[in-house]
Amino acid sequence: MSEVVTLTATTPLEGPSRGEHGRVVSRFAGDAGGATAIEFAFVVFPLLTLLLLVLEVGLVYWTGAVLDNGVQATARTFYTDTGASAASMVDTVRTGICERASGLINCDRLKVDLSYYADFSAVTAPSPVDPATKTWRTGFGTAHGCTEDSRIVVVRAALAQQSVHNAIAGLATFSDGSRLIQSTMVVTLGRRSTGLTGC
Repeated sequence: MSEVVTLTATTPLEGPSRGEHGRVVSRFAGDAGGATAIEFAFVVFPLLTLLLLVLEVGLVYWTGAVLDNGVQATARTFYTDTGASAASMVDTVRTGICERASGLINCDRLKVDLSYYADFSAVTAPSPVDPATKTWRTGFGTAHGCTEDSRIVVVRAALAQQSVHNAIAGLATFSDGSRLIQSTMVVTLGRRSTGLTGC
């Protein structure tokens, strides 16, 4: 008597059909929830960068205006303090600027340079920054010349203003990323006292 053996193939577990996959994908693509947050994430960084850049530019102009006012106000000292030496006038002008711009200008990064000339044809104004080293030019921040009658004085105040954006954009004047802000005023000396020192 023969025995009949019946073999049955097992059917594998079936996953989602191709049609179901398509419906899932279409539902995901059509879901607009969170789209606003994603779009905002794309624009928030450039927007904040632009906002900070605008604020920094405003601060630079504000600092420049304060520096101009300080130089103009302290330059009157040349008419009132007629017995001061050239060297002492550097400290006088620098101190006067710092007093008028306290909290906005870092006086440790401020230099005042005084140059005395016999006439306007001799006036020169080299850059306060050495372009090769991107540091202060050697000798800048002192007094040059003598405080004699009718001398022309070029008063220059230069500030190394720290700036992150200038460093990133490659627009920095100094090697540490600082930007140069300067103010200049020309004064003609009147009658001076005799016996001046530091000339």
